[in-house]
Amino acid sequence: MLVFRNIDDIPRSGPVTLTLGTFDGVHRGHRKIIDRTVAIARDSGSHSLLLTFDPHPREVIGRRGIPTYQLATIDERIALLENSGLDICVVMPFTRDLSVLDAATFFEDYIVRGLHANHVVVGVDHAFGRGRAGTVTELERLGERYTIAVSVVGELMIDGVKVSSTAI
Repeated sequence: MLVFRNIDDIPRSGPVTLTLGTFDGVHRGHRKIIDRTVAIARDSGSHSLLLTFDPHPREVIGRRGIPTYQLATIDERIALLENSGLDICVVMPFTRDLSVLDAATFFEDYIVRGLHANHVVVGVDHAFGRGRAGTVTELERLGERYTIAVSVVGELMIDGVKVSSTAI
């Protein structure tokens, strides 16, 4: 797996199947999304790419008086992703400027123009853009507009409990 800290450094060599998010623990729920991304990429002959953020968005936009707990540091996350089958991992700096982009602008600037994605894979509760206003429904609408396929992966349940970073 190749790791980049700048989208502009990624070699352009064909279509990309993308998943994006914080993936703060690379737990089994995250692995379900990653596995689907890798499978779709292999089936379509594209590269699998995971876009994540550092620092954690909550550290930048903050919630006054509420600390941000993470299951793994960025270096630990990269190590956990190493044997996932992903081709590329991009660790994008999460900044105040990035935090104020609305969902459509983020999609256009990064998913369409920056990464040239032809397929996006997310979990059912994924949200992006300013205020997390970019819901899965919005992602599907934007995908349709730009002819980018969107796959939504359902929750992973174990013993009736949703696997999530919060639950862990």
